[in-house]
Amino acid sequence: MGQKFSLLLLGAGTMGGALLRAWLEADLLDGPRSAVIDPNASDKIISLCASHDLPLNPEQDQPYDICVLAFKPQQMASILPGLGWPDIGKTLFVSVAAGTSLAAMAMHLKSAFPTPARIIRVMPNLPASIGQGASVMIANDAANAGDKGAAETLMAASGVALWVDSEEALDSAMTISACGPAYLFLLAEALAEAGEDLGLAPDLSKTLAIEMLAGSANLLRQSGQMPRNLREAVTSPGGTTAAALEVLDAEAGLRALIKKALKAARDRAEELAD
Repeated sequence: MGQKFSLLLLGAGTMGGALLRAWLEADLLDGPRSAVIDPNASDKIISLCASHDLPLNPEQDQPYDICVLAFKPQQMASILPGLGWPDIGKTLFVSVAAGTSLAAMAMHLKSAFPTPARIIRVMPNLPASIGQGASVMIANDAANAGDKGAAETLMAASGVALWVDSEEALDSAMTISACGPAYLFLLAEALAEAGEDLGLAPDLSKTLAIEMLAGSANLLRQSGQMPRNLREAVTSPGGTTAAALEVLDAEAGLRALIKKALKAARDRAEELAD
């Protein structure tokens, strides 16, 4: 049996709940020494905690190895200064909330810590809910190798976990991993609508778009080939795919729009962190 963590999860919404399910499925939590705090917990979270004997909104405090911050970023300044439990100074903090820097979190926690808090920022994404997420992570200077290993173990339970070397890099990586599912969903919408415009039944058009995207993504991951190579492999010179790509990859086409979109997302992340 591997290591089990005494973990406090603050916030069990969409992302917090997805991560909790992954940790429980991977048997990573020491149930009696862990807890979930969410006054507005959904019926699914209530049932999940009950089925794993995991305390939900307990009245008594206890020490925790790790505290995962999964509430809204706007609540950081009001929640962090009020946190307190036995030996809180020994707790590793892992934040999955966007837009709050390591320095800002350390400042909010300062009153409870005799030494700088050990903090790791993580940017997960929605596919974590099905165990196929991609998380990017960075640790502050106070976090040690054991802390990083614990955070990596937790995030690997819901997909791949990758480290970056600066918060600037995390903001850039987040524009692909955390924001990216929305881009794909928009593409699925656009494909389905375009199929309808060409005369396809709505259900057929939607199914074709979804299955094509899912199958192509799996092929890309399993083949080990570069995206460019697969794109070229399905594009016959002068054929129908080539005609479509001439539109999509024009000077102001999809490639340029994606670059512009990612820059807009990164700029917004930097604004939120200020």
